[in-house]
Amino acid sequence: MFLADVLSNFILGWIKNGQMQAWIRLLVSIFGTAFVAFFGVLGLTIITLYPTIGTGALVIGLGSASLAMAISVLFLWRSSKLTKGIPIAVTGDIEKEYQRILQEQGMVISGDKK
Repeated sequence: MFLADVLSNFILGWIKNGQMQAWIRLLVSIFGTAFVAFFGVLGLTIITLYPTIGTGALVIGLGSASLAMAISVLFLWRSSKLTKGIPIAVTGDIEKEYQRILQEQGMVISGDKK
């Protein structure tokens, strides 16, 4: 019974402090961004390259879309206040591409409250 009380107080405190909503918002943002980045880049790559290289456009599109999704999710993870103390392991190639995109193209965030 004691454990149930402690657990229920923890969960209720978590809900009252807005932590649960903040984590849900972050997860929805990550999944939405991953979806849009992956399928947007995949579709654009296939449409652009299919007339010239045929079905090879699918392979290039999958690779490009996977990288775009990884970089987008990494950006959201690193910029969230919720994940500041949570480490994430990233390969050197993704980190290098992440830095290149931030410097050359910048990242666009929609829905941010100013």
